[in-house]
Formats: sequence, structure tokens, C-alpha cells
Amino acid sequence: MKEKNSRVLDRISSKLGKYLYLGRKAIYFAWYRHHFLIPPRVLKQYAHSFFVSLKRGGGTSDLFTDQKAYNRLLEEQRNSVVYEDLQYTPLISFIVPVYNVSRAFLKECLDSLLNQSYRNFEICLCDDHSSLAETIETLKEYESTYDNVHVVYRQKNGMISQASNSAIAIAKGEFIALVDNDDVVEKDALYFVVRALNQNRDLDLIYTDEDKIDYSGNYMEPHFKPDYSPDTFMGLNYICHLCVIRRESVNKVGGFRKEYDGSQDYDLFLRILDHTDHVYHVDRVLYHWRQTPESTSGYLGSKNYAFEAGRRALEDTLKRRNIRGRILDNPRFSGYLTKYEADDYYVSIIIPMKDQAEISRRCFESIYAHNDSSKFEIIVIDNGSVKAETMSLFEEYQKKDNFKVIRIDSEFNYSMLNNEGVRLASGDYLLFLNNDTEIIHDDTLDWMVGYASMDHCGCVGAKLLYPDHKVQHAGVVLGFGG
Repeated sequence: MKEKNSRVLDRISSKLGKYLYLGRKAIYFAWYRHHFLIPPRVLKQYAHSFFVSLKRGGGTSDLFTDQKAYNRLLEEQRNSVVYEDLQYTPLISFIVPVYNVSRAFLKECLDSLLNQSYRNFEICLCDDHSSLAETIETLKEYESTYDNVHVVYRQKNGMISQASNSAIAIAKGEFIALVDNDDVVEKDALYFVVRALNQNRDLDLIYTDEDKIDYSGNYMEPHFKPDYSPDTFMGLNYICHLCVIRRESVNKVGGFRKEYDGSQDYDLFLRILDHTDHVYHVDRVLYHWRQTPESTSGYLGSKNYAFEAGRRALEDTLKRRNIRGRILDNPRFSGYLTKYEADDYYVSIIIPMKDQAEISRRCFESIYAHNDSSKFEIIVIDNGSVKAETMSLFEEYQKKDNFKVIRIDSEFNYSMLNNEGVRLASGDYLLFLNNDTEIIHDDTLDWMVGYASMDHCGCVGAKLLYPDHKVQHAGVVLGFGG
């Protein structure tokens, strides 16, 4: 009995520990990031993350929350570097807009830049009319000490875009690297960027993974980014830091635009990507984004002006590219959903099946419930159904003008069945659907056809969930290794 009670107490203690951990984290974020003034949109996102974490058992032992495990990962990354001879060694200009930053943070930032293992660089800073004496004193100290540190002092505060443009104006590098004045860059950051350029000199934009650094110097919240995906980027500026861009590309689009302050990087990247897809992802954490109450990373989500500036940057991108669409809030995180609007379309939904009337009914019902029936037809390829309830189901749905059943009694061959459906289809687009699938969102066809209508898209898939909302399928990898 004592042993049983002990096990029960251990389970209770474990669960309470997880709740307390998440509760402490929630209070920390609420005050440290938002001073308890949390916008409803952001509160909803935090609530979603909280309950997902609970379902995963509290999330206290992964790289995102285990400080020791993540520090080990960073050390392994640093110790695994094998330097190669670089034939191509372009000058890279760090662009650092500065405004009223503490000496300690500015010094840590500049020292991390000066400590780069790749040596052909310069640091171009613009002070945006700081009123803090220690900021000016630190800039003058570094400017007078290092030949490759250059500072321009604005006589009037112009905000981050104008300050960045002023720093770019004094840069001589073939490439520019964007850095915030209180952040920290890993010593091999430029080395890995230039190594990528040695492998492909046509690259116009190179970005790395990043994490955040708090007041105590702890690294946290690593962002392991995907390779370049134009569709993903239309919902979130995941490129962010560190980003190194060919200066000619920046000049071509006119640099930063002050009306997009708050999301000025996002706007710049979107305009550059109008003209190039020569983009490379360095999959190493090489940039540490300072998390303070004053920084964008500390207030990410609470700075509504930044979120709205990002929305306007995306809306402007749609106009520039002559794409019909709308920018919507993404309820899952601080990002956006781009809903592309296709011309009038008709989709042929091809469903191979044999019996299983009850699950097939749910499939059919969900299609009609969530989509405009004038935009699709359903072609059922019946591969030898024999049950009376299946025949009754077919008879019921064949009363609809856009529902047909084709009988094929040959041996099961999934490809052959679908090919027969294609032969009979009259739609502009084809949707291959299993009969054990249910549509759960309104306007599913509008969303999928919107993407399929884009010139760069050949086919579109959807995330599939099990009944308990765990992910069954979230896409496939094409090409080598896929």
C-alpha cells in the first residue's frame, strides 16, 4: 500500500511540477514582454501554445526549454567548424542602426562583430540622434580605435529605416549584413556566409538560424528555419537575422522604406525577392537576438504597429506582383495567412472506394457542407461494392447534379482507379481524395485552388489530422532524399 501511495504521489508531483513550470513561464512572458497588457490576438496564441505544451507533457525537456541541452548543442556547433580555404573573399559591411542603447549591450554587439573569423569586413553604424551619452561615447571610442568601424551621426531622429539607409550610404561592401545594436553574432557567422558564396557566387541573399539572448546572457528559443520557401515567407518573416544581402539588390529596390518601420526588414526582403530567388539558408544558429522589454524580440506580438506594418508590406507585395489575394491574421501565431483568389474554377473530386458506407457518407457530407457546390463535382470510382447500405448511399447522392458513380469491378489498382476518374473529369483542377477523409474547414477548395493557380505551384496538399487532432500527414519531400 505504501509503495502504491508513493507512486500516486510521484505522478501527482510530476503533473503539478509541469503545471507550475508552465505557470511560471506564463507569468514571466506576461510581465517581461507585455507588462500584463496583452492584446487579445496574442493572448489567444499563448493559450494555444500553453495547451499544446500540456498535451506534450509540459515540454520541459526539449531544446526549446532545456537550457543545458541547448547550450550543449551550441557548443557542439562551435566545436565542429572545419575551416576551408576561401577563394572568393568579398568585403561585407555590417549595417548597424543605433539609438540610445546601453554601453554594455552595444559593446557586446560590436565585440562580436570585430571577433569574426572571416576578416574582410567593415562595420557601418548610424547613430539616430541618441540622447544617451554612453551610446555616443561608446561609438566614438570604437570609431577611433578600429580602422574598419565607421559611424555617421544623424542630426535628427529618423527611426530605424532612415538610420539603416544612412549606414548603407557609407558602406563599401559588395554585401551588407543587417544587425541590431544590442544583438550578438557568432564568430563564424560571416565565414559560413562566404563559404556559401564560394559554392555559388550568384547568391543574392543568405540567412542563418537564430535564437534569443536574455538579460543574463542565456540563450533560448532557437529558431531552426526552413530553406527558402516563397509561400511560407508570405505568412511570416522567418528569414529575419542574420541576413546578408548583395548591396546591388538593396540599391535596386531603394533600400528601406520608413513607412514600414516595425517590419522594415520584412518589407525590404519581400521587395528584393521580387527580383531574385538566389537565396541560401545556412542551417546553423549564428545570431543571438537580444530579448529586452525595449527590443522588438521582447515585445514581439505586443507591438501592433509592427504587425500592421507587416500586413501592409504583404498587401503591397500582392499589388506589385499583380496577384489577387487577401492578407488575414493567422490565429495560430504572430503571422499572416495569404488567401489567393483564383478565377472562376471547377474542381473534379475523385474518390476511389469500396463499401464503408458510413465513413464515405461523412466524407461526402463534409465536402458539401464546407464548399460551394457549384464549384465542384464528385466522381466516385466504385471498385466492387456489394453492401446494400452502400448502394443506398449512392442512390441518395446521385440525385445531386454534381455527383456521379463509376463502377469498376476489376482487381484493386489504386492508380488505375484514379486514372479512370481523371479520364471522366471535367474540372479545371483535380482533387484526389480518400473516402475516409473529412473536410473540416470552410472554403477548403478556395484555399487550395488559390495556391494551385499560382504559376510556381504544380500541386497542392493539405495537412491531415487524426480524430484526436494529432498530425497524420503534413506534406512530402520531392527530389533527392524524398
